[in-house]
Amino acid sequence: AHGVPMSLESTVPAGEPAIRVLVAEDNDDLRRVLAALFDAEPDLECVGAVASPERVLPLAREVSPDVVVLDLLLE
Repeated sequence: AHGVPMSLESTVPAGEPAIRVLVAEDNDDLRRVLAALFDAEPDLECVGAVASPERVLPLAREVSPDVVVLDLLLE
């Protein structure tokens, strides 16, 4: 991969907070894997994971994510 760092070294400057990610995915296995992958990266923090569309906005308001990874077919 051209230009993609292959290490888990942080690219966020020291003292800067990690990017906060909320995962919205109805497939249990995929939701757990995505949350674990984000948590494994030093620049990212999974701040929540939900399985239903009704829980996305309330949790987003509560945890204030920077990014929401949303299954567009979430049921």
